[in-house]
Amino acid sequence: SFTGFIPSRTSNNNLGPLAARLSRPSRGTMRMLREILTRATAFIIGYILTYIFSLIHRMMELQSVGSTPPALIFLARLFFPSQGLFNILIYMYPHVLTYQRNHHGTSWFRAFWEVIKSGGDSDQRAPSRRFTSIPLVSSSTTRTRTSTRRLRNNQLRGYPNQRSKEPVV
Repeated sequence: SFTGFIPSRTSNNNLGPLAARLSRPSRGTMRMLREILTRATAFIIGYILTYIFSLIHRMMELQSVGSTPPALIFLARLFFPSQGLFNILIYMYPHVLTYQRNHHGTSWFRAFWEVIKSGGDSDQRAPSRRFTSIPLVSSSTTRTRTSTRRLRNNQLRGYPNQRSKEPVV
């Protein structure tokens, strides 16, 4: 099983249930990793489709095999300038899915057109507050969610607070 750099459940580090909870990636993390992998794979496939026919055509010219088949020349001339189209389709895909979720019964092409008309990234949901600098408390401290997370991680590693990096004895 995947544990990464998180201590395992059997280690004797007195973290108790926290280590058991952290030892497995959450569903949200797995979904995000799957989305990243899907998008990266789509970019790689788009890159290969863009250049493979032109590459084969040029290699055949260098080998002086004779005349290059007209179908290969056609495919090279069709796919090489299509790289921008592939990038747009890959970039818009998550926004189109969000549009379809918010407007039930919308076809993929209709949702794609609406996303294009709206500027490409208007997926009508609240912005993520994951990396905002909104204070958690209204007192004089300006600790944000990110710095609180960093402080908690440092405490798990054995540091007493964020400013002093001396391990707890």
